[in-house]
Amino acid sequence: MTKENILFIGTVRHAKAQEAALAAKYNVHYAAPSRKELFDQLENAKREGITFKALYRGFASHYTLGRVDEQLLTALPSGLELIGSVGAGYDFVEYNMRHGLPHKPRIGRDPTNMTLGIVGMGGIGKAVAKRAQALGMKIVYHNRRPITITGDNEAFLTEATYLPTLDALLSTSDVVSIHVPLSPETRYLFRADQFSTMKAGSYLLNTSRGPVVDEEALVQALASGHIAGAGLDVFEHEPKVHPELLKNMDVALMPHLGAFTVETITKMEALTMENIDLFLSSGALLTPVNHVN
Repeated sequence: MTKENILFIGTVRHAKAQEAALAAKYNVHYAAPSRKELFDQLENAKREGITFKALYRGFASHYTLGRVDEQLLTALPSGLELIGSVGAGYDFVEYNMRHGLPHKPRIGRDPTNMTLGIVGMGGIGKAVAKRAQALGMKIVYHNRRPITITGDNEAFLTEATYLPTLDALLSTSDVVSIHVPLSPETRYLFRADQFSTMKAGSYLLNTSRGPVVDEEALVQALASGHIAGAGLDVFEHEPKVHPELLKNMDVALMPHLGAFTVETITKMEALTMENIDLFLSSGALLTPVNHVN
């Protein structure tokens, strides 16, 4: 039986017994000591019809032979199926080549002077607005009705502009952030029509509830480039995530854990009990959602 070929880039420092066992079972080829010589070696391998089924990247080998990058992977004879990298992580291997993804710098955007459109200016929407203002963003929002500013702690909201229609917000916002409850009215509030109304090159953030957004429509809007990126911590079919969102480098995915601190949970528990106490003693509520007659 023909033995498979393995290319060792870098040396084995300590696991000599395992190296010997591997060499007894397969044809082990050791890389030349410099990157230039390595490329000459790979060119010779191509001429001789040698293919490497696996590649071993030794610890700290990048200092002498460089990264396992597009240049090196292109120089290798075809047929490589496995890259074994010594150490935690794989930042010394250009793994995007596995999927044919282009290597390009990830250049961000400065939020200063951008317009943030908040859909649902409740407690969370207000908290987001306050933080966004500190970054120099302009705030517009859409609710069923304009908010009433109560107290000095909400004075910052005087600079937020109310827009009476969702389309008006979508067409003027560089970033759209969703903060609505899930209801029959808000289910699939964002579909293909809404994404096409958004500004070209804008961003979508959804930290409310997954089914507020039609994920397939979002995938298509991202693929077309009309939507530049998205940040999501809720998903339409939780716990499943649309596979195209998982693969998209312009999408940031997080678990929905904004409330998971001791302090926040303590406040929520206390507020719930304060509501119960107030209701039983007076019939009033601090934070009512609706009233049943």
